[in-house]
Amino acid sequence: GITGAGKTNLLNAITWCLYGKEKHINEKSAGYLIVNNLTIKELKENEKCNVGVQIQIRDEEGRKAIIGRGREFKKLGDGRIMEINDIGGKSSDGSTIMMFVWVEKDFVEVPDPEIRINRMIPESIEEYFFFDGERLNDYFLENSGKKILEAVFKISQVGLISNALKHSEDKRRELLKEEKNLSPNLRNIRDILNQKYTKKDENESI
Repeated sequence: GITGAGKTNLLNAITWCLYGKEKHINEKSAGYLIVNNLTIKELKENEKCNVGVQIQIRDEEGRKAIIGRGREFKKLGDGRIMEINDIGGKSSDGSTIMMFVWVEKDFVEVPDPEIRINRMIPESIEEYFFFDGERLNDYFLENSGKKILEAVFKISQVGLISNALKHSEDKRRELLKEEKNLSPNLRNIRDILNQKYTKKDENESI
């Protein structure tokens, strides 16, 4: 799209709603509050304002899901802006987050929205779902192939199979080692049994 059309702002709104972070922010804007400057200027002393983002997606089972995150701000007497945390809320950053999933004939609230979101779209591979033009060149760097491969592994859960295979191989080696340690004992036991059977046969033949 056209530069300056607000694509990065849209991406930041999405990632903030999902993870509580503006993950596509540039260095110039880093450290600023999520509430825009115009709203801050218009606030009166001790007045509050709310910032909220709501998105609709499909969950793992293809059901409609609504995710919403909000944050309240207050302008203090000295002009500073204070973030007001949602005490007892479900988010890790103090914002208010809610998630609803359509079940049968109604929306049902998800008890642990951040856990559910990270299961659907893991934050560690967010950049492979949402990226802007300014970051596109990163995908052509020398190590980008490795990053993409790791992301594919995470999405497809191939890592689980690899770990299972490694565990099986480690177990096989452990059993082989135990077998080698047991082999002399097994031979001794076999020799003792053979001796007993030989004596038994000799006694029976007398």
